[in-house]
Order: sequence, then structure tokens, then C-alpha cells
Amino acid sequence: MSEPLVSVVIPAYNAASYIAETLDSVKRQTWQAIEVFVIDDGSSDDTVAIARTYSATNFTILEQKNSGACVARNLGLSLSKGKYIQFLDADDVLSPDKIEQQVAVLEKNPGYLGVSPTVHFMNGEEYLKMSPRNESFWIHDTDDPVDFLVRLYGGDGERWMVQTSAWLTPKSITDRIGPWNEQLLLDQDGEYFARAVLA
Repeated sequence: MSEPLVSVVIPAYNAASYIAETLDSVKRQTWQAIEVFVIDDGSSDDTVAIARTYSATNFTILEQKNSGACVARNLGLSLSKGKYIQFLDADDVLSPDKIEQQVAVLEKNPGYLGVSPTVHFMNGEEYLKMSPRNESFWIHDTDDPVDFLVRLYGGDGERWMVQTSAWLTPKSITDRIGPWNEQLLLDQDGEYFARAVLA
């Protein structure tokens, strides 16, 4: 049996200072069945030139006029052939076994969405030496998507978010919920993630 393909969709805008580290983290994945779409959103720096150094049979570098991350994600999504979609921002890095571990769980749990803990870091911080943030209540398994979202977005008096890079989304869910909302200026990932969880 062949490994299910995972499509990695990366919108990028003026990301020259960190796109290489992001793409290196994708290349280092222990899960080998990966296709990668880097969609440059009209950068004025060397983002495209750096991304092109990663051109390979499974890396596709595309350019669009500056239209926003949602437009870029929708383009990548429209080209994706994977059973699972890994959205990744151009300044994020993945643990080497992130995709492999989530695929293993999702293959045993069809119709679910995979979410992992995240470590937040800023430029210059040694993120590999940082201890992972504590897993919050929302990271644990649940079969009640409404309760999950209420608790996530403030039902207990606190507001959390699920970092885009933390998700692994079955293509069956992305097909059902449709594209990213290209009209939103804020919290596009929160709105998309809420639709994915409800699906």
C-alpha cells in the first residue's frame, strides 16, 4: 500500500529572511510522500529566488500579483492532489516527524482534523532549545466541535488560537468547506479553521 500524499501549501510575501528555514523544515520531514506549493504573493525581496533553489519534482514555486495570503492558499489548494493538506506560513517551521505522526493518527480516524501543540518564537530566538508550550485543554481529542470552538474562542473567559502550521486537514474536509475567504482582512485562519472543525 502506498503512503497517502500530503500537500504542503505555503503563501509567501517578502519572506526572504526566513523562507529557507521554513522550506528546510519541509524537506526534513520523515514523511516522504509530500508535494509542496510555494505561492509568492508579489514579494519585492528575494523570496522567489530563494524558493527556486528548492525546485525539485515535488516542489512547485508559483508567483501571483499581491492579492493576499488567502488568494495564495486557494491557488495552492486548487492544485493539491494530496489526501491531506498541510497549510504552512512562510515564517513557520515543522518538527521533522510532525506530518508523519499526524498522518498515522488520521489514517486510523477518518473524517477527523489533526491538531498539534506549537512553540511560539520570535526572530533570533533559539526555538529548537525552547521547551514546548504546555498543551492546553483545546489540544485534546473531542467529538464535540461546537464545544471545542466555544472553549477555544473564549467560552471559559480565555481566548486561544490554533496556529495554521498545527493543522493537518483531510482534503475531504477542505473540499466540503470550500475556499479560504479572500474578503477577510483579519483572522482568516480562525474563520477557516472554525469551518473545518464544524465539518
